[in-house]
Amino acid sequence: ILFSVRKMIDRIKQKQIELKQAEAEAAERMEPEVSAVSRAAGGGAAAVGLEPPPADLTDATWTTGDGSLAAIRNVVENGSPGTAMIAWKGTLTDAEISAVAEHVHAMGGGQ
Repeated sequence: ILFSVRKMIDRIKQKQIELKQAEAEAAERMEPEVSAVSRAAGGGAAAVGLEPPPADLTDATWTTGDGSLAAIRNVVENGSPGTAMIAWKGTLTDAEISAVAEHVHAMGGGQ
């Protein structure tokens, strides 16, 4: 039994490592897209012509939700009606959505 428990713990640790790697890769992959639209003050090059314009993700002012990681993840997944933020659920994996949400949360001063 002890061997089985150790083996299970090792598998869990390996899965945690794999998830962290996937999140880091997703954040790296999504950085250009996030920055292109929502650079400081919503002024990324891809934001030109969007109405309403993208939000400034660095000012800790949130159009939708309270700025918590869970609220940001919800916006990344489902979009935000009446804003330039589209839904990414079905386009990004769960790990990628988590990585984007964590990146945006950090941009806004989240801890």
